[in-house]
Amino acid sequence: MAPAPIEEVQPSTKPVTSFSPKTCLELVDQLTPDQILREAQYALDSDLLALLTRATRSGATSQPDSKRLSEELKSHFKTMSENAHKPTFNFETLTSGISREIDQTTERLHQANSEMEKLQEQIGAAQQLLREVTRTTSPPASPTLSTGTTSSTPGTVPFEKLGAAEFVNFKAEDLDASCTYDRTYRNRRVAFYGEFPYRYPGGHHKARPIAENSYLKGIANELSKSHPTLDFNSAMVTKYDSPDSSIPPHSDDEECIVPDSSIVTLSLGAARQVIFRRKLPGEYKRQVITLEHGQVYVMSRASQEDWDHSVPPVKRADFQGLRLSVTFRLLRKPTIAPPVSAPPTGNSSTSKTTQAPIRKVLILSDSKV
Repeated sequence: MAPAPIEEVQPSTKPVTSFSPKTCLELVDQLTPDQILREAQYALDSDLLALLTRATRSGATSQPDSKRLSEELKSHFKTMSENAHKPTFNFETLTSGISREIDQTTERLHQANSEMEKLQEQIGAAQQLLREVTRTTSPPASPTLSTGTTSSTPGTVPFEKLGAAEFVNFKAEDLDASCTYDRTYRNRRVAFYGEFPYRYPGGHHKARPIAENSYLKGIANELSKSHPTLDFNSAMVTKYDSPDSSIPPHSDDEECIVPDSSIVTLSLGAARQVIFRRKLPGEYKRQVITLEHGQVYVMSRASQEDWDHSVPPVKRADFQGLRLSVTFRLLRKPTIAPPVSAPPTGNSSTSKTTQAPIRKVLILSDSKV
């Protein structure tokens, strides 16, 4: 006799009430054979259910054995109940892995910063050498075209310290809270205020007046009062708030700074070192000063042709806290080139020949980035 055809078990489309695996395990023994079969259709794997149906079918009935289905359901719900209390991942392993990645990333960042500082020092040395080569190979300028800039005397110090008594009552935290920073670098933040815009290698700031009755205005007024011979029309606040906060070697030699002016820097907050270097061939000189809270130093614009300066990072153990520097400069009003006249028409004898605009090449680096 040929075996009876296997009946396909069709899933029910009726709404199903869900219980937790633990509750289902407790209710299996209370189910009727029809209920056990219906639960098996929902819960058990279709291949396993078909296997049980074939194995328990007799000649008179095509229904599977309810007892075997009940045992399979119990085993299924017991496994689900046990797995429900197991975490899907190990929090301790995850935390240690994240900490390890953070440490490795921090170490790579320190190495990258160190390499960047070395590269920036090399760039600074190359720039100074380029200035010297240009100075020695260029023909002497006509006295009537002189800009008034002169090289600093070889061997002299490019700065002068001023008294600190006038500024000790100003607080770095109060100035920091009152400033609106308009540029963020990888290791410091900058807020510029000035009558004219200020552009330098790696950065540009729009003109922005110092607000009356502001904390910075009080500092500027005190500087004008205590040192009336110093002239300035801009102030740049630089924030150093971590051991890595620093500025690489650079010179304030932009053409927008008035040639015969002075560059004045006030230090507020924690003490930090400033390194001055004279990098001309055969005239190398290096001097380090530590600026305490309230101290002021002045550099001439002319000294920037031969010297650069920097604020290096410090070790974490040597970091003393927040420091703000306020640098006052006298900037020139930007010049606007006159519009180019249209080519003359006809043979008018009064028409003038339009000269081609002079093109200047400016070599930039990231010496202030």
